[in-house]
Amino acid sequence: MRFICALPTILLIVPFTLYANDSWPRWGGPNGNFRLTENRIADSWPETGPKELWRRDIGGGYTHIVAEAGTLYTAYKVEGHEVITAIAAADGKTVWEFKYPTEFTDGQVLQFGKGPNTPMLLHRGHLYMMSFDSQFLCLNAETGKPVWRKHLAEEMGAKILRFGAAAAPVVYQDMVMVLLGGDNHGAVGFDLKTGEVKWKSEIIPINYAAPALLKVGDVEQMVVAAKDEAVSFNLADGKILWRVPLVNPSSTHAAQPLFDGRDRLVLMSQKGAVARTYRLAPDGRSVSQISENNKFNVFYSNAILVGDTVYGANGKLLSAMDIRTGKMLWRERGYDRANLVQVGDKWIILTETGKLTLARLSPEKLEVLASREYLTKPAWSAPTILGNRLYMRDTKTMIALDLGT
Repeated sequence: MRFICALPTILLIVPFTLYANDSWPRWGGPNGNFRLTENRIADSWPETGPKELWRRDIGGGYTHIVAEAGTLYTAYKVEGHEVITAIAAADGKTVWEFKYPTEFTDGQVLQFGKGPNTPMLLHRGHLYMMSFDSQFLCLNAETGKPVWRKHLAEEMGAKILRFGAAAAPVVYQDMVMVLLGGDNHGAVGFDLKTGEVKWKSEIIPINYAAPALLKVGDVEQMVVAAKDEAVSFNLADGKILWRVPLVNPSSTHAAQPLFDGRDRLVLMSQKGAVARTYRLAPDGRSVSQISENNKFNVFYSNAILVGDTVYGANGKLLSAMDIRTGKMLWRERGYDRANLVQVGDKWIILTETGKLTLARLSPEKLEVLASREYLTKPAWSAPTILGNRLYMRDTKTMIALDLGT
């Protein structure tokens, strides 16, 4: 497999202000849950919408935008290659690009896109990215030069998924954890610096959802949406701790498990699945069901858990569910497979059709403060927020907005 070297460009420096949440290093942002406590966005928008700072062309794909130190990172598809790119947050100009060829295999479904799908991970000056065909790359975030790379299907027999790799990598201790699948693997931990394999789970079939890392009692574990179940692995030895059903007609799961930080875990999936909330035992080695709801479904967009309420988009419906009882609290139409970000007491909602909404969400209702169309379908990437600036993309365009007070 041939890799093309990084292509540096001249960068025009334009001063701008960064606030405490000046990084968005992973799927879910600084805290991994799409929740920002610092509120630096306005309570309303002008009739024409927030000020547009810049827009630029971008290629196909759905890779989430990550950011640090005034630089944005994403990836796109062009002419048989995926391109990882660094972009100046101030003006949208390219800092560097790294291009590499990708291939499709028989049985892959391309009608929904040819990748890349996977959210990138930015950690200690390195950028980690999984391609559509399961190439795993570690790049120097400043220069775009490769540090190490592996073709996981060719080298380790990783499963090539029908819709391409999509699960976000996560950091645990000195490892980056990814889902491999295939005949010999489940999840695998690679050394962050060298790419050496340091940890393996028991073998399971993998899926598209990002895994969740959590700790209950003294047990640190990884919860993974597998084929027709959710499985928890002990991070100490990779052994299975517990498993529960997670079923839909297509056996496809893209919604990340949600942990409340104490002992409750919400598992959900697309239409046809039952959303269930579980309580982990004090030792973390077993679970018991608290509630369920067969109408709260989330496909490839995100969901956010706040207290006892989970918010997420089901088809064209934005919904709120009480995880204690499984009761649907409210449902509102017009939010097609929306991604959400909570910013203080306000929420940003981006639908797959490109409608951007400023709102307040509560267990009682959805209160819309402002709304405007910006992107075109499919806008499947969740928005990224740094201070009072919002960055978002579809498969053709990337836009920066000023949401300031």
